[in-house]
Amino acid sequence: MGTLCIDIGNTRCKLALYAGADLRDFRLVRSGDLLSAVGSMAESHDIGACIYSAVGSGGDALAQALDRLGCPAAALSAGLKGLPVSVDYATPQTLGSDRLAAAVGARTLLPGCDVLIADFGTCATFDLLTADGTFRGGNIAPGLKMRLAAMHRGTQALPAVGRSETPESSLLGTDTPTAMRRGAEWGLAFETEGYAARLRQTHSGLRLLLTGGQAEIVRGHLSPALRREAAIRPDLVLLGLRAAAEAAGLAPAAERQTATQTCE
Repeated sequence: MGTLCIDIGNTRCKLALYAGADLRDFRLVRSGDLLSAVGSMAESHDIGACIYSAVGSGGDALAQALDRLGCPAAALSAGLKGLPVSVDYATPQTLGSDRLAAAVGARTLLPGCDVLIADFGTCATFDLLTADGTFRGGNIAPGLKMRLAAMHRGTQALPAVGRSETPESSLLGTDTPTAMRRGAEWGLAFETEGYAARLRQTHSGLRLLLTGGQAEIVRGHLSPALRREAAIRPDLVLLGLRAAAEAAGLAPAAERQTATQTCE
C-alpha cells in the first residue's frame, strides 16, 4: 500500500505516491483539478494513507474527498506527533504547512546541519532550521510573479510583464520590461545572499537549500561561490511530507534511499 503526499499550493498541486522510499506516481495539476487527480490515483493505486500540506483552505475539500474514498488522511501541522523537527515559533498554529514540510525535508537531507531554506513560489520564504532540528522562524516576501504584477498594478506607466524562463544575463535592464524582470529576479537573489551572509555570522556552517518554481532562476543570479554550494530540491516539500508520515506512524518506515549530506 502506498502513501499519498500532496503539496497544495496557490495555483498548482503536486501529488506523489510513495511505496516506502520509492516514488510510484507523480502528478502536477492545477488547483482546480486536484480532486479529479486524487480520484484517478486512487483508481490506479492502493493508497493506504495520505498526508498533505495546504495553502489556505485548500485542504478542506480534499479531506472530504479522501474520507469518501476511505483513505486515512492527515494535514501536516506543528502539532502532528513524532515530527523530526521542533518548532520555535510564537504562533505555531499559523505556520504554513508547506514551510514546515520543507523544514522536515531539510532535516531528512541534511541531518545535523544549520540550513537556510529558500522557497521561491507565489511568495518567497526564507527559513532557518538549526542543527538540533529546530525550526527557528523565517521571513515571507513577495515572489517573482507577485513582484512583477505589483509593479504593473501599483503604477500607471509600468506594463504587465511576465517572468522569463531563463535568468536575465546582465545586471541592468536596457528597456522597461527587462528592467522590471531584472529588478525582480536580482532582488530575490540579493535577498538570498543577504540572508545567507547575515545568518553565517552566527551559524558558520550554514547550508543553502533552494526549492520552488523559481529556484533555478534565482540560483543563476547568485554569486559564483554561493551558486556552487546551493542545492536545489524541487521535491523538498513532498520529501518532508513523506518523512512526516513515517514519523507519525501514518506510513511504514522507508529505507533511506535519499542521499544525505554531511555538514563537515
